[in-house]
Amino acid sequence: MKTVTLYFTFLLYASQLVSQGVNTSIECKKEGIEYYRKRDFQKAEFSFRNCIELAKTEKDWRSLGQCYNNLGSVLFQRGSYAEGIISYENATQVYSENKLDTLLGESYLNLGLAYKKQNIYDSAIVNFYRGIGILEALQVNVSLLKGYNMLANTLRETASLNKARVWYLRALQIAQGEGNHIEIGSIYNNIGTLLKKEGKPDSAIIYYKKSLTMKTDGQSKGLGNSYFNLGETYSTLKQIDSAIANYQESVKYRLIAKDNFGLAHSNLGLARAFITTGNLDFARDHLGKAKTLVGSVSSKDLHLKYLETERDYFLSTGRYLEAGNLNDKIQQIRDEILNKDKQDLITSYEIQYDVQKLRETIISKNQVLTWAFTLAGLLFITGIFLYRERQKKKKAAEIIETLFKDMHHRVKNNLSLLNGVITFRRRALNDISARSILKDISGQVDTINLIHQRLYLQHGEKVGNIDLSQYLQELVENVFVSSGIDSGDYDLVFELCTAQVAADKANPIGLIVNEVVTNTIKHGKSSDNRWYFNVNLISKDDNIEIRMGDKGQGLGHGDNERNESGGVKLIEILCGQINAELGLVVDKGTQYVLRFKK
Repeated sequence: MKTVTLYFTFLLYASQLVSQGVNTSIECKKEGIEYYRKRDFQKAEFSFRNCIELAKTEKDWRSLGQCYNNLGSVLFQRGSYAEGIISYENATQVYSENKLDTLLGESYLNLGLAYKKQNIYDSAIVNFYRGIGILEALQVNVSLLKGYNMLANTLRETASLNKARVWYLRALQIAQGEGNHIEIGSIYNNIGTLLKKEGKPDSAIIYYKKSLTMKTDGQSKGLGNSYFNLGETYSTLKQIDSAIANYQESVKYRLIAKDNFGLAHSNLGLARAFITTGNLDFARDHLGKAKTLVGSVSSKDLHLKYLETERDYFLSTGRYLEAGNLNDKIQQIRDEILNKDKQDLITSYEIQYDVQKLRETIISKNQVLTWAFTLAGLLFITGIFLYRERQKKKKAAEIIETLFKDMHHRVKNNLSLLNGVITFRRRALNDISARSILKDISGQVDTINLIHQRLYLQHGEKVGNIDLSQYLQELVENVFVSSGIDSGDYDLVFELCTAQVAADKANPIGLIVNEVVTNTIKHGKSSDNRWYFNVNLISKDDNIEIRMGDKGQGLGHGDNERNESGGVKLIEILCGQINAELGLVVDKGTQYVLRFKK
């Protein structure tokens, strides 16, 4: 009923547009953009939908793709996230079919950003890579700069700091080549934040200061952010006088920019600094200013930071009862933030599910239309009976393949949700042993998840088979990256032939490899305080051999307790599942040899 009402409303509005002389896709697009700027999103949606229909009639593919993109933005503003993502995907399809490659690359960036806004990071990263690949081939530097920054920021948020640094440096290279000082300053600031997150405050300060040299007084908001970041970093280093000086500079520029959110943070920074130095009158003054600003901004994180600073002030002044009363409020807000994070995670999976359902609906509608037209032709040529028999077989095969891939997609999503819960529980634990166990379990879930991800994404391959060489390399790299070890502290060597194995064997193989790599990370550091890990994959006739090893002590080096560990027992159980032989060689390190039949 809702869809029918919306359809007739659209027809009525479209007729009004025609009567007003709005009868081309470009005119509709301009009108939609104007409504969007006025935040009249309902009228903007109708304008862009009308633009889409007109552009199809005009065969103006550039305008059609742009209106699909604009419609996606409007639908996001109206909370229709799944439909918005489908609209962005429609834009990429239009550009792809009509070889509008520059627009296609930029459209993939838009689609990636849409996924990122909903915290669906894996899909965001995939689309950023697609867009960047196209734009790199075309050497469209302006759009590439945007894409590099988007990808780097997303990787930084997902704690892939080493990869984020690579893309920031690529963005910096383009910005420097273009002489774009605004972008150079912004990238320096982002690199500083990344270094601070890595626990390198001294290096972060260097980049924050570089950022300041690229900015002019006209960039008051950017200057305020860089000075604030410097203040926070100096506070981390306990250099309070330097922190205060930079916080004060950030207040000056954020006042000019009328950035109430930033001003609140700057005043809270000053309050904390003055509490540390014992200048409680100054601390009270800035705390009062922050309180006024916090009231004008809707942010639970900011409210929490204010209450924590106020509690510290009360403790410093000996007002312990008032400080104690604030603890209940602080815990309440922390619970609210935690619940929101949980809800956001659930919402992101709901959006992915809704997107998949919409895709299925669109495919279903297209199949119905195809069926109708094809049936008419076949009736004329060969007759209704022959057509139906062929179509039934074809559709059955398509349904089986679709259900197979959909099953792996749903399993992948459920495993990701499970891993999110495990990670959340692990962070809440204080017991180091329990946290270590949960971290190992998380790695095992990731290993299984990687198989289902590859099964869902595979194209043109035998259904149910896994490319073992690609899977092993991706698995080993993922385990090292997720361990938090800096990429400069380990060397990975792969000598892999091409080999396919069934998915039911890939799961135990992956878990065995995960256990071996995890053991290397825990016990396999070499005498030069680095990790070395090699993987050899050999396939001959119907036999496969995987050799894995390190140059450290690891298992099998006189440590009977470890040899009897749960990890080794698990490996033995998994070997039994695939009728595999496991050999262990200890010579200048630990080498595992796994042999099994394809």
